Amino acid sequence: MRTTVSYLNGTMRNSRSKGYISWREWWESLNGRFKNCACVDCSNKAEVGGLVMPVYGFPEWYVIPLCRDCNRKRENDKFDVWQEDMQAVNS
Repeated sequence: MRTTVSYLNGTMRNSRSKGYISWREWWESLNGRFKNCACVDCSNKAEVGGLVMPVYGFPEWYVIPLCRDCNRKRENDKFDVWQEDMQAVNS
């Protein structure tokens, strides 16, 4: 299923999951290795963990696998991602 999210730009430098070098490492520890970018309209290989928040629903932060191009989105840009790729930061 797809869901619309908003990109949280600039947050990656200031927050890291305790005990991990990056959000990518944290996401992979819970879900396995990155494969494709979580953006619905992208088929590139995922390279980084991006921090997003759903546009509709609870204001929680999620990490998703993104390619470098999709990771360049501006703060508050809205885009569709595959919900099964979303990993809640506070879960």
